[in-house]
Amino acid sequence: GALLVQGCSTYTTIEPGNVGLKIDYYGKEKGVEEELLGTGRHWYNTMRNRIVEYPVYTINYKYTAAPTEGRPSNEEISFTTIDPGVVVSVDANLSYRLQRTHVKSFYERFRLDNMDAFTYGYLRDLVRNGFNAVGGKYQAIAINGPEKEKFVLEVKDYLSNRLKPL
Repeated sequence: GALLVQGCSTYTTIEPGNVGLKIDYYGKEKGVEEELLGTGRHWYNTMRNRIVEYPVYTINYKYTAAPTEGRPSNEEISFTTIDPGVVVSVDANLSYRLQRTHVKSFYERFRLDNMDAFTYGYLRDLVRNGFNAVGGKYQAIAINGPEKEKFVLEVKDYLSNRLKPL
């Protein structure tokens, strides 16, 4: 018995700028623990627990056609305008940060153990939806000209309102 328990014990290191969530699989207190794990080493039993680490620093990402930024594939955002048949493609630069106080609810909502899956999945869909929702109200010439700043602010507001709970 003692050797088995000792063999299931390990530690993880939470790096600076990150927090850890400890998930309990056994006992009366099953589920995600309330208290976040801070920087340092944390021992846990692999049979009983799991620790998921999340960054709480600002992440910058570019959805772009350039193979040297973001991912090597074309990630630019394309959307339609009010002009019939006119499609606009843009590179979108995004900075975001997961709030410490929302890490537990983020895990419970998305069940992701890394931010790449969030960035390339949910967040990219949200950015694309934002450009489509806002872009559909503008003429292409206005987006590229006199109303560019207004357009960008509307897209930013669209995203901020939907990401606020995170």
